[in-house]
Amino acid sequence: MSSAKLYYWPVKARGYPLLAAAQAFKVPVTLESNFDFAALKTNGTLPFGQVPYLVDGDLKIAQSGAILRYIAKKGNRNGYENDADFVRSEMFIEEAVDLSTELGKAHSSADKVTALNTLFAAGGGIPKHFGFLEKLPLFEDPATAPVGAFSLAAALDIVIGLEPTALDAFPKLKNFYNTFIKSSAFDGIRDFPMYFSRK
Repeated sequence: MSSAKLYYWPVKARGYPLLAAAQAFKVPVTLESNFDFAALKTNGTLPFGQVPYLVDGDLKIAQSGAILRYIAKKGNRNGYENDADFVRSEMFIEEAVDLSTELGKAHSSADKVTALNTLFAAGGGIPKHFGFLEKLPLFEDPATAPVGAFSLAAALDIVIGLEPTALDAFPKLKNFYNTFIKSSAFDGIRDFPMYFSRK
C-alpha cells in the first residue's frame, strides 16, 4: 500500500489527531512538512486555502475532519459496525473540535494570558467540557477503539500541554487520556511542540 502524503507541520494542532489515527489504524501516511504554503494557496492546490491537506493517489482531501474520517474508513475503524460506537465516536470528534475552538479563541484574544486563565479556571470552559465527558462511557482499548477516541485523546493532550493539572479532578477521563496517549498511535508524535502557548 502506497503512503498518502499529509501536508502539515510537526506540531500539536490540526494535523496531530490525523497522524495518531493513521498510526493507530496502520494507514500509511507520510507527513510532508517541507512545502511552500503560500504557493499552494495562490496556485489553487488547496481547495479552501488551508492545511491539513492529504494526497492519496488521485484523491486530494482538504478539511481536517474529512481527512480524519477518510483515514478511519481506510483503517476500518470508523465504528460503523456498531451504532452506539459510531455515535459515541462522532460525538468525541465534535467534542475535540469544540475544545480546539475554545483554545483557539482564547489564544487569539487580545489578552491571551487572561483568556486562557479564565478558560482553565474552576467554572471555566475546559472544566465544564471535562465534566460532561466524565459522565459519558469512554473507550478503553486503543487496539479496538474507533477514530473518535484518538481525536479526543489528541485534543486532551493539547489541553494538558497548556495546563498539566487540567484532568486531575476527572479521574475517569484522566485514565482514558493516559491509556491512549501512551499507545503506539502517538509514538513519534507525542513529543511534537505545541502550537498554542500560555505566554
